[in-house]
Amino acid sequence: NTKIINCRNKSNIKSKSSVGGITGNMEETSIIINSGNTGNLEIIESTDFYVSAGGIVGFAENYIINCYNLGNVKNNAKGVYKGAGGIAGNSKANIAYIYNCYNAGNIHGENSEGAILGGYWYNNWVTNIEKCYYLKNCSSGVIGREITDQKFDATECRKEEMQSTDFINKLNEYVESYNQKNKDNEDFVELKYWKKGDNGYPTFSD
Repeated sequence: NTKIINCRNKSNIKSKSSVGGITGNMEETSIIINSGNTGNLEIIESTDFYVSAGGIVGFAENYIINCYNLGNVKNNAKGVYKGAGGIAGNSKANIAYIYNCYNAGNIHGENSEGAILGGYWYNNWVTNIEKCYYLKNCSSGVIGREITDQKFDATECRKEEMQSTDFINKLNEYVESYNQKNKDNEDFVELKYWKKGDNGYPTFSD
């Protein structure tokens, strides 16, 4: 039931275990909201069975909503279950949700890489990706090792598209809808609206 809200990382990180711009591992009913990463992330080597690098979270079994990654993500570890992803490095089971997020960082994984999600190895794993966006040519695919017939709502964008007012409006349409729909819930956390950042990419309004 952990909640991570309104957090940002600007530091470069190297690790021998799962690494993320916000957290390395997050499980079950936890949630990350309104958070972003601009630091470069790298797994240099690892003997762990699962070891993943993600712009927001390395190993995800949780909700990731209204987040972004601009940092480069690299996983040099070799072997199965070693992923690199723009938002999440690896997901498992049926409790991972990635909503209204974007990635503009370059992603590289020795075993598996994805612009949004790095590792996805079995058809019975269900990860919900909705209203997500990624920079063209930032990775070899939307998700890594695509052994699934599941459909993902993730849109490829050119740099100029991601830096446009239309793109900010798309992100804010989701924010408006989510806030209105959930405002009466007891555990409601308000999503932040987006604006154009100094580097041209969307960031959060204060």
